[in-house]
Amino acid sequence: MAIPKKSIVVEITNSCCNKCYSCWLDNKKVFMNAKDLSKALRKIPDIEESVIIFSGGEPLLHPDLKELIIAVNDITNFKPYILTSGSL
Repeated sequence: MAIPKKSIVVEITNSCCNKCYSCWLDNKKVFMNAKDLSKALRKIPDIEESVIIFSGGEPLLHPDLKELIIAVNDITNFKPYILTSGSL
């Protein structure tokens, strides 16, 4: 999948199930909450045909991933994507 030109990447966690030697993450299980994401989304101009990419660590480990996706859909016209390592 090619990343669209009009995209925003949000690292929603540093938690990851892999232990890659070259990784910069400290893996302390920090998660962005829906309130903080919503606050940030309201500051971003709504750009037609844009996407927001949830990244991290491993975004599928985020306990509130569903709420984050709902926040994107409620506040913006961005299409939410998830960038995962595919190891889960």
